[in-house]
Amino acid sequence: MKKNIVAVALSGGVDSATSAYILKQQGYEVFGLTMKLFENQNCEDAVLVAKKLGIRHHIIDFSKYFEEEVINTFIDIYLNGFTPNPCILCNIKVKYGLLLEEAIKLGANYMALGHYAKIVYDKKDDLYRLTKSDVNRKDQSYYLYHLTQDKLKHILLPLNNFKNKDEVREHISTIIPSISRKKDSTDICFTNGKSLFSYIKNKRNIINCVGNFVDKNGRFLGKHKGIFNYTIGQKRGLNLNIEKTYFVLEIKANTNEIVLTDNEFDLYKKEIFVKDINYINKENYKKEKINATVKLCQWGYYIPCEILNQKNGYALVKFNKLERAPAIGQSAVFYSDNEVLGGGIIDKV
Repeated sequence: MKKNIVAVALSGGVDSATSAYILKQQGYEVFGLTMKLFENQNCEDAVLVAKKLGIRHHIIDFSKYFEEEVINTFIDIYLNGFTPNPCILCNIKVKYGLLLEEAIKLGANYMALGHYAKIVYDKKDDLYRLTKSDVNRKDQSYYLYHLTQDKLKHILLPLNNFKNKDEVREHISTIIPSISRKKDSTDICFTNGKSLFSYIKNKRNIINCVGNFVDKNGRFLGKHKGIFNYTIGQKRGLNLNIEKTYFVLEIKANTNEIVLTDNEFDLYKKEIFVKDINYINKENYKKEKINATVKLCQWGYYIPCEILNQKNGYALVKFNKLERAPAIGQSAVFYSDNEVLGGGIIDKV
């Protein structure tokens, strides 16, 4: 069997197109895989990329699975008053789950994606390590903490040798100019440009979601538009006819109430509980305590912490100092210098 066949997860964007082009230049036998995930999804650009690069291309319909496992889970978490990350849900369930399985079924030895991170094989320890990207301001290692050794050995991330996104665009511009000019996607892909609030209302046929803003003592402060329109720590967009500045302290799905505080210090926490822990190096499961840094969202900063492993895939994460507004449902991702140790979902603050 050939050992150089690679399936590229082809979205039709700049990063996946450049990844496919690079690998073809490097002598790999390349084919494209595009996931059909939701209605009104544009697959035409992915078809164009495959045609321009002269590679075979498969469009695979995962829409039913995506609806059940990603969209519905995402909405359910929001309606329960928490803050999910749809990209991480998709990566765990679909991109690095079903799609990787499909790539191997179709004869690929590897699957390549346009994510900005680096995979390094450590011969001494016989381990694959995931590290931050060298590409300036584009690191996406946060989204990949869930990967395991069995998956890492089949994954290629070809974009790490560029200095910045402009160089990536330049690399593909002579081959597919129209793709090189595409803007980076910043919205949730499946909402099709709708606000998250409107999308959830329409998707679940929610007519009346208005509830009460209350203070810590239960005193009425005003009306909110629906609990899924707010996040912990938020102060803008509350539209209260009150001179004081208030912050979202707690979201109570069972009573449809949002608890506000006028003391921002209430938002600061010393520790969090994290569930569904994945460590890329399994030896870390055996350690009682790990000194590391943690990111509580993709664009957050690296917080010094102590990880205390518990039973059943839980960890208690203690910050070195109080940290503002960690949100249940988000991922907490652990780092040692540039290396991703693993992470999990914030379960309790």
